[in-house]
Amino acid sequence: MGRSLLVALFLPLLFLASSCAGVIYTPGPPGPVGTAGPSGPAWGPGPDASVEVSFFYGDLSPYGHWFQVSPYGWVWAPHGTAADWRPYTVGRWVYTSYGWTWVSEWRWGWAPFHYGRWVWHPPQGWIWVPGDVWAPAWVTWRYGPGWVGWAPLPPGVSWRAGVGLSLGNVDLDVAVGSGGWVFVPERSFLDRRPLRQAVPVSRNREIFRQTRDVTRYEARDGHVLDRGVPVEQVERNLRQAVPRYRVEDLGAPTRPSTRVKKDRVRVYRPEPTRKPAAQEPPGRQPRKAVPRKPPAP
Repeated sequence: MGRSLLVALFLPLLFLASSCAGVIYTPGPPGPVGTAGPSGPAWGPGPDASVEVSFFYGDLSPYGHWFQVSPYGWVWAPHGTAADWRPYTVGRWVYTSYGWTWVSEWRWGWAPFHYGRWVWHPPQGWIWVPGDVWAPAWVTWRYGPGWVGWAPLPPGVSWRAGVGLSLGNVDLDVAVGSGGWVFVPERSFLDRRPLRQAVPVSRNREIFRQTRDVTRYEARDGHVLDRGVPVEQVERNLRQAVPRYRVEDLGAPTRPSTRVKKDRVRVYRPEPTRKPAAQEPPGRQPRKAVPRKPPAP
């Protein structure tokens, strides 16, 4: 059988498999951070894309790929992560004037860990759904005798000005699978890299049953505060004061994207309140279906 005939038979099957998985993979082009958007021929969101997608598209394209997933629309997944990677793992927690704040070691961490939501979606793995509200972190918390746990809040959990965190019809115990949780001994919670002390994912269900939900977000002067784990309780149990940091704004993303210096945490947090014309990606091109091997949950 000729090579051209094999290709002709294989491509329709490939597209069918991708469509059944609910994934249309349309990658964006690589480019430098801070550019006004991708340049040259590309497959990506058109001018009618949401404000959030248009705002983040150019800055995140060098570090991952954009594609469409129903029912979320355009989503993003990072490159260069390990097979067992989970959101909110490569970094640490500090307590700021906005509550528990995630300090990411990824250069792109200024966006996906402070805006939007994460969800596990086979076969792509962990994908990020863009959002337009900044928070020190968007996670659900659990706390119990000797343990602290966190996991990314899923899509469907929204923040409403004047109302606060709204779960809608989302049951966090169901929506956040055991593979998304990180549980560490309370004594290791404030470590520079708490993931090193995290229990294996296989023990997550066990620790989950030993802890209770302490997710709590508040609003102050138009800002989101992540109260989560009671800081006073942590101080009593550890018999030490939890350092307090002030948040200072950066004008551009850096490496790492969030920096701790003395009593300050320097963060880049632009406001994607409107769609800048210069950041609109090019119009849609014919969609290409590319199957991707899912990472382990």
